[in-house]
Amino acid sequence: MRLHDAGTGRHYLVDGVAVHDVNGAEVKDPDPSGGILFAVQGPAKPTRFDGVTIRNSSVAHTNRTGSATAPA
Repeated sequence: MRLHDAGTGRHYLVDGVAVHDVNGAEVKDPDPSGGILFAVQGPAKPTRFDGVTIRNSSVAHTNRTGSATAPA
């Protein structure tokens, strides 16, 4: 999930997801890659996540990140 100049994104739920065998990018920038990612970007409006829940889910064999929240 990526928010771009969106203000506050609320109440995100990832439930019952199995992520595996993800061949992500070898470098982190400009775009992160991996299993379950929440990123914000954009210069016009402060943007953030409020309420990210990951439950009953698994991430295995990812080349970069398993799960994360990050600025992009």
